[in-house]
Amino acid sequence: MSLISLLLVLLIEQFQPQPQPLRQSLLRRYLPLVDRVVAHLQPVGQRQGWLAWAIAVLLPAALSALLYHLLDAAGWLLSLAWLVAVLHVCLTYRSFSQPLARIRDALDTGQEQQARQLLAEWKQIDIGSLPRQDLLRQALEQGTQDAHHQLLGVLSVFLIGMLLGLGPAGAVLFRAADVVVTHWRQPPDQDDAVQRSLLVDVARQAWNRINWLPARLTAASFAVAGNFEQALDNWRFQTQAAPASLSDTDADVLVQATAMGAIDLSWPLPAATGTPRLPAPLEPSGTAMPSVRVVEQPGLCSLQTLSGLIRRALWIWCLLLALITLTRWVS
Repeated sequence: MSLISLLLVLLIEQFQPQPQPLRQSLLRRYLPLVDRVVAHLQPVGQRQGWLAWAIAVLLPAALSALLYHLLDAAGWLLSLAWLVAVLHVCLTYRSFSQPLARIRDALDTGQEQQARQLLAEWKQIDIGSLPRQDLLRQALEQGTQDAHHQLLGVLSVFLIGMLLGLGPAGAVLFRAADVVVTHWRQPPDQDDAVQRSLLVDVARQAWNRINWLPARLTAASFAVAGNFEQALDNWRFQTQAAPASLSDTDADVLVQATAMGAIDLSWPLPAATGTPRLPAPLEPSGTAMPSVRVVEQPGLCSLQTLSGLIRRALWIWCLLLALITLTRWVS
């Protein structure tokens, strides 16, 4: 049933002209509820902060699992409809594939200013007169991050949740944690700075823990779908620079590094004003390795290559889900 629901969601998004208003409408209702919870609790310590986060993230995930089991007891068609509805809200493909294609087309026709405007609308920030090289780099990084947050990461936790008998709870947990940490990071109009800092710290730690496994599953799918050797090289290189604490590790960077390796680019991507370097990996003795890391310049074809990589990774997840479904049917 999980495979059928996934295929239905992908078909709906393919043929529905404007799938975004439904998600935006739900967000406009969900985020004010999160703000009301915070205003009611007035968190001043870690315990209250974690309670506010649990109500905002864990409660919707638990309710989605409960409703799934209730509908499944009434009939499998009802539970299938619920899976499709939840996945349609949590999972999206066009939200990052269309900006990538539009930026690529604008750069291909020499309209760099239009490409900058498209990137600014996509990232919702003011990028000014961003050089072409930085524009390509940020488009690649943003496309990879959105592909993980809104598609491949959702698929991985959805599959884990279904295997554990939790229905769509995994997908809801992943997307709600992502939305909440992004929302709390935005500066409010009027709020206590100390309280907001506490909430951001709690949401960041929770997101890093939740995202640890899905990020590695997404990175693995990128490695299988692209240049496996270069992807693993970037993976090892980024892992050497990651902090030891799980709650402080930004797993999104690992996803970006592996994806760039899968499309034949080393990591980190160079900026127009210089080529940043991460600390060199250490040998077992603790001394830095003397090797020099060569960083390639991303080109316009890299955007097209990334789009193809994401599609292949999506089909890998669909094939894996089909194999699991077939195995369960046979057994």
